[in-house]
Amino acid sequence: MLSPKMALTIRLTLALVGGYVLSAGLSLLTGTIIGGTEREMRTIVHFVFFLYYAISIMTFVAINSLYRSVWIALGTNVVAWGCWWLLGGQTV
Repeated sequence: MLSPKMALTIRLTLALVGGYVLSAGLSLLTGTIIGGTEREMRTIVHFVFFLYYAISIMTFVAINSLYRSVWIALGTNVVAWGCWWLLGGQTV
């Protein structure tokens, strides 16, 4: 069993790091799906990144169970990055 301080530390680390990785994947996926010139894609990726990051932090912290939050973070990251890779994995 984890102490409350350790659980809080893990949850905050998961929200910050896992949310950052998820936001990067989702913003690259959004840019790949929308398409456009390199400049347009870069603008899209930068704008939607902050939106995705705020939403992912709030979501990972709001989930009641720490273990459920970890599995949801891992699952959504695998799906987002897997879809991006399957669509060609274009970076900006």
